[in-house]
Parts: sequence; structure tokens; C-alpha cells
Amino acid sequence: MEAYVHWLNKIHGMGLLDLEAIERYWIGEVEKFFHAKPFKIRELSAHSVEAIVSDLLEEAFRRQQRSAGTMYAGTLLQHLVGAKLELKWPGRVTHHPAAEADDVSDRPGDFLVEDASIHVTTSPSDTLVEKCTANLHQGCRPVIVTVEDSVGHARTIAKRGGILSRIEIQSAQQFLSSNINEWSGFKASARTGEIKRLVAKYNELIDAFEGDPSLRIELR
Repeated sequence: MEAYVHWLNKIHGMGLLDLEAIERYWIGEVEKFFHAKPFKIRELSAHSVEAIVSDLLEEAFRRQQRSAGTMYAGTLLQHLVGAKLELKWPGRVTHHPAAEADDVSDRPGDFLVEDASIHVTTSPSDTLVEKCTANLHQGCRPVIVTVEDSVGHARTIAKRGGILSRIEIQSAQQFLSSNINEWSGFKASARTGEIKRLVAKYNELIDAFEGDPSLRIELR
């Protein structure tokens, strides 16, 4: 710090000191530091699975507000769902980077399991309903997994598109918690172990398809 202050005084004497530029630089470094920190799950045994997922998504949305253009919530959600599917059907689920559009790989949705085309989104749209309609024409059964607050909107646009009675719409919180509770036999002690398995698989997917350590989840 003494050397740094000495340098600041030196460039000030040379008429080169720009305090606003220096301030912007350090603010940027602080933001990078915190953005590189993984998501954290605290008090694992004290909260329901739905609450844990909700907390993770809330943190992801907060990060998005600080970093425009970075879709933390969508990436988190896609790979959490992918981790759950991988644990349920090991080796039978194809995974992709979250930023890769469906049409790039010519896939009917984010995941295809048997005849179900699973779409994972934080913001259901008319375009998504069009994809679901195309799924139905192709003999696939569309399933929309979205954040709890967007379930109602997803149902509204699906009804407007005339396909509400032909598709499944679930909140991510329920989609993930249902299996965790079933796998644990609804035992609190076993549930913690199942959440740890889900997080471990999620982190594997992040390492393999995203390569961004700030997207990992850390258990505290």
C-alpha cells in the first residue's frame, strides 16, 4: 500500500493522476472478485429444497442486475435441471452450454428424455409456445420448467396458443424438490445427502460445459 501511494503521488506530480479512472478500475476489480465467487447454499438441513432452489435463483438474478447481458439465472437453472435428469437417467441425457440455442444443434428443447421435450427457461415467451407446438406436431410431449413466479405467465401464453391442455408446466422448485424428497424417502438425514449429490453433478456440468467457476455451487 505504501508503494502504491508513493506511485500515486509520483504520477500526481507529473500531472497524470486521474482519480476517476483509478476509482473505476478498482470498482471493476471488486466486482470481478465477487462475481468469481461461487453460489452458496447455507444451512442445508434447515431449509426445504424449494427454499434452497429459490435462494440460488434469487442470487443469480441479483448477479444479472449487476452484470447486464450475463444470464446467470438461466444457466443455473438449466444445469440444475440437467443434473437432476442425469442422476435419474445416468448417461442417457445430452447436455449443452446454456448459451447454445436449440436450433443450432437441431434439438427440440433443452433436454429430450424418451418422448418428452423439456424446455428450461426463466422467461416463458410466445416463441417458446411455438416451439412446444412444433414438438407436438413432431410427436414429442413438451414440458416447460420455469421459475415459480413465471408459471402463471407460462400458462397464460400456452392457453393463448391453444396448447395448455397438451403440455406440462412446472416450477423449477417443485421439479427439483420432488425427486430429492423421493430419493431420500422423505427422511431429513438422507435428504442432505441427495442435495449434495445434485450439487456435485451440477458442478460437473458447469466445469464441462460452462468453464466459469462463479457458476459453481458451494455448500457451507
